[in-house]
Amino acid sequence: MVKPRVIKSGKSGWKPVSIDTSAFTPTDLQGLAGIEELTDYSIKGTRVSKKPVRKSDKDKNDKTSAQVKNGVEKKKKPKRRRKKKKVKTLLKESATEVSSEATEDPSPVEIQPEDSAHCGADVHQQDDSDEPLLQMSSWNGLGVPQILLRALADKSFTYPTKIQALTLPPAIFGRRDILGAAETGSGKTLAFGLPILNGIIQLKKDKLKSEEVEIVPEEISENDDDKDDCNNEESGDGNFEECAFSDNDEESDGNEGSIKDDIGSDEDGESDHSNDPENDSEGEGSNYDDFNGTAQCVKVVDNIDFNFPILGKVKSTSKSRYTPKPLYALILTPTRELAVQISQHLKVAAKYTDIAVSVVVGGLAVQKQERLLNRGPEIVVATPGRLWELIQEGHPHLSQVDTLRYLAIDETDRMLEKGHFEELQKILEKINENDAHKPKRQNFVFSATLTMTHEPPRYVMKKNGKKKGQAPAARFTPAQKLASIMKTVGLTDPKIVDITDSSGVAQKLTEAQIVCSFEEKDHYLYYFLQRHPGRTLVFCNSIEAVRRLSQLFTILGCTPWPLHAKMHQKQRLKNLERFCADPKGVLLATDVAARGLDIPNVQHVIHYQTPRTAEGYVHRSGRTARAQQEGLTVLLMEPSEVSTSTRLFRTLGRDSSLPTFPVDTQWMASVKQRVDLARRVDKLELQARRVNTEHGWFDKLVKEMDLEISDDELPTSYSRDGANKVKKQATALKKQLTVLLSKPLIPKGFSSKYPTQTGKLVVPLFPGSIPPNKESYQQSAVQVLKQSVEDQKALKRKINSEKSKRNKRKKRLRKQEVAEGTEAPESSGEEDGGEDKSE
Repeated sequence: MVKPRVIKSGKSGWKPVSIDTSAFTPTDLQGLAGIEELTDYSIKGTRVSKKPVRKSDKDKNDKTSAQVKNGVEKKKKPKRRRKKKKVKTLLKESATEVSSEATEDPSPVEIQPEDSAHCGADVHQQDDSDEPLLQMSSWNGLGVPQILLRALADKSFTYPTKIQALTLPPAIFGRRDILGAAETGSGKTLAFGLPILNGIIQLKKDKLKSEEVEIVPEEISENDDDKDDCNNEESGDGNFEECAFSDNDEESDGNEGSIKDDIGSDEDGESDHSNDPENDSEGEGSNYDDFNGTAQCVKVVDNIDFNFPILGKVKSTSKSRYTPKPLYALILTPTRELAVQISQHLKVAAKYTDIAVSVVVGGLAVQKQERLLNRGPEIVVATPGRLWELIQEGHPHLSQVDTLRYLAIDETDRMLEKGHFEELQKILEKINENDAHKPKRQNFVFSATLTMTHEPPRYVMKKNGKKKGQAPAARFTPAQKLASIMKTVGLTDPKIVDITDSSGVAQKLTEAQIVCSFEEKDHYLYYFLQRHPGRTLVFCNSIEAVRRLSQLFTILGCTPWPLHAKMHQKQRLKNLERFCADPKGVLLATDVAARGLDIPNVQHVIHYQTPRTAEGYVHRSGRTARAQQEGLTVLLMEPSEVSTSTRLFRTLGRDSSLPTFPVDTQWMASVKQRVDLARRVDKLELQARRVNTEHGWFDKLVKEMDLEISDDELPTSYSRDGANKVKKQATALKKQLTVLLSKPLIPKGFSSKYPTQTGKLVVPLFPGSIPPNKESYQQSAVQVLKQSVEDQKALKRKINSEKSKRNKRKKRLRKQEVAEGTEAPESSGEEDGGEDKSE
């Protein structure tokens, strides 16, 4: 086996390492004499490492040679391969390491970087069949490599979306910055993810070619057949040099040529071959013959006092274990859930590569995320808050943000809003500090409402209008908005791709509204969830509204999953997973779930409260009708929200209001009875919790003070009987509600057919009212709304036709009256003339 050999320059090359003694306790320094390091050394040649021959092996070899001489050849038994013990070293990994692939051919040995060992190669076993790639002909000409197309084929992404087809060629072939705007659910993640992955593959290939170094080997000894058996578990003998830098591919952990971070020995703590004469003959530097020529060496020297000046501090354990690797790409998102989703999509696309992706978000342990960053991922997906926190702490991997090759910002308009994400401004300033590297970076800016602008607030318009010589504030134009984004991010000559519709929402999205009072919103929401079961996402403007609805609809037996910013991150992800797994799930969320989340098969989106901005309405509604599927969004609007909705739709370029969602009002009495009873239960339970909290504080204080208080001495607000009374009332109402919920909203067998104004017979479709195998029962909410709209249009046409007929009839009658009126005077004149003649 060919191994590089390190030749030292002598003892003068060893230099002491400064240690901060204040960072240790006296017990930590017990037994430590000092540390020196060697930095001045070079690779002079190669040698063939020899295994020391044990006495038992020597006797066996003598017997075997004697048998061969006598003409009797003993059949060799197949040697069983033993697992090698994990030996740690104190060597610090460098950027390049010697490949551990064993070879007996005297061809040059290549030194490869660890992160490029499988660059651009399929690290998984691939099938020779290219049948999946034959279906990916629609991706031809876009520049996506086959290694990424194979992963896309596994997920049946057989054709690119419109935004992908328009952005991939200029991003991959022209390496231009991309500024893209497309409707929700149009595939924007892969529009910037595929160019980033393709670029990293090319960078790693180029790095591999530039760092190739040849080492001329010597001849390999023919008697080195047993070189892999350095750790013999039976005898305990082993060669430290052989084990620490074994070239056995079968027992490597997947990283070729990797050197362990720490050093370790056998259980007794001593090397079994330390007194071997063959090792002693190698001289003083024999213990370093297996070094690859790029790592630093550490030597422990005894009997040295700590009387040298302290020059630096010892690094923390977590950062000292960092594996130096380049950080190629950074992707910034406004929410944690979106960051997790983007990382999952990138991992799917990079399935057959060795590109690592890590997530850095708040709400999770910092230490765990530091450990992930210590592995040196090529791509980091992060939210601005936690990312800036780790940058300030000085993590070595994130110190490379000023030398990024790719930067992507998703939902850019939201992240660059004034007053939001102050950390993002600091991150962008740090990224753009390196002016020399700025032209080498490729930037991606995407959002569904990137070019959407709206009127300034009224108070701003009035304030500016009062000033002399100053015109009132005008709407921010799309060109001005894009120019501001380009300046802030640092884009240079970007390719602008805007395929958003004039309405701002997906083409297959059906919109409707229900105008009601604030107290009736709960009734209509419960009616919709019972009438149209399916995966439904309910948006609220406040966390308090989410909590109240979660408690209320849990009492009603709907099992909703809340999601808001004050929840723990693990609970947020768990609720999101449960919602995705339930085809009839209900998710109650704030705007934290409004942007970017790709939740599969969301059928309905309900705005329990009117969004404050047009962007919020577009992104909320974009959680449904994704990937060319139909979806429904319903706006529950009270009279006080009419002005907000009018301004909202004016921003979207609409003048007419939304169609009204059809509601069977004759069944609202039963719905109202259940919801009102649930409200009473919720109110009593809240009152009981408050009483328990107050009594618990008082009882705990009395117990700690070891007091005995009679009933006469209790405070006026303290009443044990009152608390029990509230609990009994709540229990009684719960039983009553349980009885109501056990019955169907409409009894079975009840005929509820009624004629409409169009002359058709319509059956209200409630669970339990008719058998579920009926075709009409399976009619979706979108179909019900479309049918209602068609019925309204037909009714309107019928009314207009009848009105036109009435108008025509009136006109005809007027004409007849006018004609009769003109004929009457003429007849009367003729009669007068006849009378004159007779006279």
